[in-house]
Amino acid sequence: MAQQLTIDDVLKRAQMVEKTAEEFYRIASQRFEGTEMQMLLIQLSEEESGHVDEVGEIRNKYKSTIVFDDKVQIDGEVKFLDKFEKIAKEGSIEAVAKFALDMEKAAVSSYSQLAKSHTGEVKQVFQDLADFEQTHVDNITRMIKSLSLNLSDDDGEFHAH
Repeated sequence: MAQQLTIDDVLKRAQMVEKTAEEFYRIASQRFEGTEMQMLLIQLSEEESGHVDEVGEIRNKYKSTIVFDDKVQIDGEVKFLDKFEKIAKEGSIEAVAKFALDMEKAAVSSYSQLAKSHTGEVKQVFQDLADFEQTHVDNITRMIKSLSLNLSDDDGEFHAH
């Protein structure tokens, strides 16, 4: 029998991922002092901090009223949480930008999937979160292009579209 998760369970995970993103941007920004990259990372850190609060407010509003099956996954929950500190503290500007871009794309994907699986006000909550995360993808992509960073995987695929 599948375990069921409440909206509070899902949003608690989302809040943890948002907090990790905030910490990543804050730590990484310290490494690029006086640069455009630092300004972007500080802005993203502040926005993620706001997301933590916003998701907390949403958690308080809905608590356990909505149930999901156990297939609900906040993308990056494990994939990103165990890597963020090393990349933030030691990664090149390309590594930081790629990690940030991939992390934000995963957030967009997660929130979009949650929005598609619901209707009404809950759908709108998740869609709003996905849309806001998409602005982060767009901002990071613009920064990558303005700094002429080359973000290639081992297979040569560029991630900033």
